[in-house]
Amino acid sequence: MRRLSYVFALATTFMLLLSFNAFGTGVGDYCVHISNGITPDVAYINFANVFEIHIANDAVLGGMSPAIEITIDNPSTWNLTYGLFPAPPDAPPHYIIQEDPAVAGVWTLPYLQVVSDFNLPSPNHLMLGGAAMSGGGLPISATSRLCYSCEFTPTGAEVAGNFVWVVPYFYPPAGTWTFADPGGYPPDFCGTPVASEANPVAPPVKFPILAVVCQPPIWVTTPAATVSRNHCMDYDFTFLATEGGNIPPANPVTYTATLGTIGPTSGAFHMAAPDLCGSDPVTVTATNTCGGVANYPFAITWTGAAPSITDYPTGTPGGKVAKGNPWSYTLVATDPDLCDNLTWSVVWVSTDPAPPNDPPVGGYGITNLGMFTFNTHDNDGDKTFTFEATVDDNSGCAKTTASVQFTVEVLATEPFLIQIEKTHMTLQGHYEYVSIWKIMGSELMGGFDFLIGYDASALTFMSATIGAAIDPGGCGWEYFTYRFGPMGNCTGPCPSGFARFVAIADQNNGPNHPTCFLVPNGGELVNMKFLVTNDHTFNGMYVPIRFVWQDCGDNGISSMTGDTLWISYQVFDYEWTGSLTDPNYEITGIDTSFGFGFYFGGAHADCAIPSPDPLKPDPLRFIIFWNGGIDIADHDSIDARGDINLDGLANTIADAVLYTNYFLYGIGVFHIALDGQIAASDVNNDGLVLTVGDLVYLIRIIVGDDLPYPKLAPFASTVDVNVANGAVSTDAASDLGAVHAIFNVNGAYDIVNHTDMDLLSAESNGELRVLVYSGFDNMTNRIPTGENDLFTVNGDVELVRVEIADYNGNMLTANVSKTALPQNFSLCQNVPNPFNPTTKITLELPEITDWSLGIYNVAGQLVKSFNGTDEGSVTVTWDASNVASGIYFYRVTTDKFTDTKKMILMK
Repeated sequence: MRRLSYVFALATTFMLLLSFNAFGTGVGDYCVHISNGITPDVAYINFANVFEIHIANDAVLGGMSPAIEITIDNPSTWNLTYGLFPAPPDAPPHYIIQEDPAVAGVWTLPYLQVVSDFNLPSPNHLMLGGAAMSGGGLPISATSRLCYSCEFTPTGAEVAGNFVWVVPYFYPPAGTWTFADPGGYPPDFCGTPVASEANPVAPPVKFPILAVVCQPPIWVTTPAATVSRNHCMDYDFTFLATEGGNIPPANPVTYTATLGTIGPTSGAFHMAAPDLCGSDPVTVTATNTCGGVANYPFAITWTGAAPSITDYPTGTPGGKVAKGNPWSYTLVATDPDLCDNLTWSVVWVSTDPAPPNDPPVGGYGITNLGMFTFNTHDNDGDKTFTFEATVDDNSGCAKTTASVQFTVEVLATEPFLIQIEKTHMTLQGHYEYVSIWKIMGSELMGGFDFLIGYDASALTFMSATIGAAIDPGGCGWEYFTYRFGPMGNCTGPCPSGFARFVAIADQNNGPNHPTCFLVPNGGELVNMKFLVTNDHTFNGMYVPIRFVWQDCGDNGISSMTGDTLWISYQVFDYEWTGSLTDPNYEITGIDTSFGFGFYFGGAHADCAIPSPDPLKPDPLRFIIFWNGGIDIADHDSIDARGDINLDGLANTIADAVLYTNYFLYGIGVFHIALDGQIAASDVNNDGLVLTVGDLVYLIRIIVGDDLPYPKLAPFASTVDVNVANGAVSTDAASDLGAVHAIFNVNGAYDIVNHTDMDLLSAESNGELRVLVYSGFDNMTNRIPTGENDLFTVNGDVELVRVEIADYNGNMLTANVSKTALPQNFSLCQNVPNPFNPTTKITLELPEITDWSLGIYNVAGQLVKSFNGTDEGSVTVTWDASNVASGIYFYRVTTDKFTDTKKMILMK
């Protein structure tokens, strides 16, 4: 072995030892060791080993000067980067190695110095040594203790006899090999005395260098060689391998995989589910730090299951429908493979009875949601068709489909569609009439038994009458009755919100019989009368009225001969407005109970079970029921001023056109919702409805000449009106916006307009209405202040009433002056009407006569009376402040004339 020594440049340090004070005489030991946590005093190739210096002393050490030379047979790397010690410019570098806490701060140089020139050809030699006293010295320790250490890693291949050689070394300029005290003494070197202080020739300490034979990792946790997994579910497994029992340990282990992903250190393997079934071979490899490798091959077999059809039309037939009508059924399929995308298909299989190649004429199909629809044709009638529906899960696995067959019987007749009317904008506190209609059906009816339910807290059932289609003016059915209330015609307790209607076409075999048993489509069967609650919690709500079932006989229709009972086939809730195939509002089979055995979804399934007795006819599911109800108006929707047509947009040209039509054709133009439209007519917010002042102000709002809803003063000003031989003129202190006049006419007439305003007129039932207003071409037009001729009506006419508004929309009090007496007795319509709380009633008396005027409520009771003896136009004013809102009648009586009219009080 070749040895190369390096000269320590430690002379300055070692000379400090000469000035140390005496500590006493003693002995000690300076020794070296190698540690790595595995085998003591053995170094391993390619492994971080720790070189240690241990010191034992029986006296306090003020310093020391032992040096050692380290020679390693293998090329080595050292961790000597703890720091540098200053040295003369011509000296080699001095490095500092790790100081153990046992010697921390006890010497002036707190770290042992290392001298090495790594640029020389042999970097496997190193020299250590040197320390000086400071801080009181190193305390006594009878046992050897660690003082300094550094790391080194031998590299290269293992060769027999590789060692780490450590020998004591003497460097004369630094002084003797000694621990510093007053006399100084040489320590032993690893238990062996040195020959002399000046010639430390103790035998070297040798540590063997060993190479580790790399063992492969050992698998601890692995899956089975073949793993079965549903193709809709990802596969996860955590692999675990140890480093393989290597000395020193070859950990940690890292992982790789040929497919999927795996955590390099965690071993967490993940494989996403594929689209197709099959087998995926995977190899997971574990590698330790010494290069040992262990492979684990396994296979993931991806499986799938076929879908199954769990709900489809069953029985013979599975479905029944009248020719020319659609029939539908939603088939249901399930699939254990949750990721599969189910698709449906359907084919016609056969027709029985029919030739083998006689497919249905009507179209059929099925959606991917499983809804089968057969739009039957008239030529499909009286046939039974067999269809096969198939569901495919599209998984790419072996078994991917399921099929079922079902039949649909197409009847030669049309089923009944019975509908409860749906009303709109019904006012609270008012009566509402709701009809039950026969919308369609081709069979002759012998009678019916309908049971309906409603919310008794919102609606009060008042009465019912036989429908117009079957009353004496219609088919002339002989029997109709109804029951309602908690003990109505029900079996067991019946809630108050139920009513039953029973009708029989031909009650006996007497000489009189109904004129028809085929009720016309669209014909009314029952007319129900309800009182809508005043409870404002129902404001704007919809109150449904539904068909309900307690037993199989409810909501049944009998054939004319009584041998067939038709029962429910489908039930749709009131929102339904589409075709009979619309599933969104179909509630067939929904057995929502009231708690007394009542159901909304139609007759119970047991009602159509075939009878075992072939002589007994079975009920036939043949009726489609369509629920309805009452739509209670929202308060805001019936008094939005200016929204005459109730379309939600106030003060539009459409509102002005409709309002103009009112002045020409009367109250009948308000067919959307009478009360709401009347309330909306008070455009100028003066508390008076249906006046020309409102029309004038509506036009001004549309033009942009004014804003909605000012507070006006009706009838605060007056205008003089003169009527002479059909000519009408005015004398006013302000510009006029509109004039509305009503005449009684007898025979032909013509009208001449004397103004720049638009003049419109209309006649109905001997009454002529004339409207003079701006029109829509120049909506700022007006009748100027002062005297103005308006128009002339040539013919046998008589002015009955006149209304005038100024350009601001204020109603004016009209002082009418006539130059001729009325030619006929007449009773004029009250003004205004509707009114609140006062109205004026005018009588036209062509001669002196006694008269009396009585006002009556709907029960015929006299509310107020007036009388007198007069000639010409007589006007009385009725103040209705002390009576309730509603309809009233007023009747005039003279010795030559009597007449009655109706008026409306709205508070």
